[in-house]
Amino acid sequence: DISTMPALQQYVLEPMSTGDYDEGTIADVFEVLETVLSSVSDKANFPAVVKIKMNERFGDGVNTGVAGLGTDGKNLWIRISGVRGANVVEVGGRWHKKKEENLGNCERFIQTLPYNYVMTVMAKIR
Repeated sequence: DISTMPALQQYVLEPMSTGDYDEGTIADVFEVLETVLSSVSDKANFPAVVKIKMNERFGDGVNTGVAGLGTDGKNLWIRISGVRGANVVEVGGRWHKKKEENLGNCERFIQTLPYNYVMTVMAKIR
């Protein structure tokens, strides 16, 4: 139960899965999450504030989810999807990551691969 967890300011973020996001986008997401953790005192409102702040920063297409882990309420899972990373290209209305390979003599091979746009972060008690 999120409402019985320790003060949110006591949590530290740990990436569990960063999908295909680039380092800059991951840092931006963590900045938003850290701001929310440090500013929200009502734990019951944490999931809603995460959603609002992520949408303010990255647009309305962002989806978030927050779940408590264990009966002691010491950890949170935060799932984020739909943040458009810097390494995304849109092909046929779907997100892809661009993979470039240098073949030598100024030749490049560019391939688009399906983009994993789901990030999972654990917030754990310090």
